[in-house]
Amino acid sequence: MMTKDHNNNRINFSIDSLDEMLRAKIKTKRVIESCKTNKQLNVAKRLVRRYLDLTEDMVGSSELELDILSKRKEVGGGNFTKRDWNKFIKQMEKND
Repeated sequence: MMTKDHNNNRINFSIDSLDEMLRAKIKTKRVIESCKTNKQLNVAKRLVRRYLDLTEDMVGSSELELDILSKRKEVGGGNFTKRDWNKFIKQMEKND
């Protein structure tokens, strides 16, 4: 299918390329949803950049970036700190 952009330049666009874009976006979304730590989310962010480079889909990549931000809130720090360890020990002592 041929179409024109705002500057009246021709753009080759096919259903196959749209299908590939949607598959890539869905796959990236699944990767983001499966992340458990901030380190994994950093890798997912690189995947989103790669998605943007390949598809030039600004709207889709922005949605994916928002998904990463909301997942970061869900994951939290992703680190088990000394304070967390002390809380865990106190909780275990109470259970005994």
